[in-house]
Amino acid sequence: MGGGVTLVGYAMIGQFRTRNAIPHTISEEWRKSGFDPEVLQNAFDEQAFFEKETLENMLNLFSMLCDFIVSKRYIRCRRFDIASEALRWVEKHIAEPLSFSQLEKHLGYSQSVIFNALKKRLNMNFKRLCILKKVERFEHIVSENPFITIEEAALKIGYDDASYFSRVYKKVRSTTPSAFIRAVQQDTARIDNGWQH
Repeated sequence: MGGGVTLVGYAMIGQFRTRNAIPHTISEEWRKSGFDPEVLQNAFDEQAFFEKETLENMLNLFSMLCDFIVSKRYIRCRRFDIASEALRWVEKHIAEPLSFSQLEKHLGYSQSVIFNALKKRLNMNFKRLCILKKVERFEHIVSENPFITIEEAALKIGYDDASYFSRVYKKVRSTTPSAFIRAVQQDTARIDNGWQH
């Protein structure tokens, strides 16, 4: 077992040889350069020697291990990647009418695969994800500009009907967007007053 580990170690860092003798062209170049042939021979002899059959077996083993690692990682990360890419896509297109078919086309996966990925990673469906992301973006817009109107902020996230957006917002946050705006304005005023004192 210990010898096998040592051989694998040599192979991983590339310090091994597959010949019994130094190739003539290398030893000749070494000699012409004025170096001691014994130094080259000693360095060559110190390297682990792999017979052709041993090397082929090791390469096959490495190849199988690499295939296994890549395939397992792909299976494990695939759903994670789908959910992450879906999130990025929703955030990028937040001001547009978002449809599941557009997302399906963008990702190149079936609806069931995308649905399962979102359910497993985020515990929600596409519609719920879109609504939450739009609400979060609305709150971010208001935090950046506390005196923006609901209509203006709602338009920036794809709602041209402010009253409809207000109902959506209330379902998600159990409060109104106007109450959120007032709270942000009050916080801003408090901070501004604090700077003045």
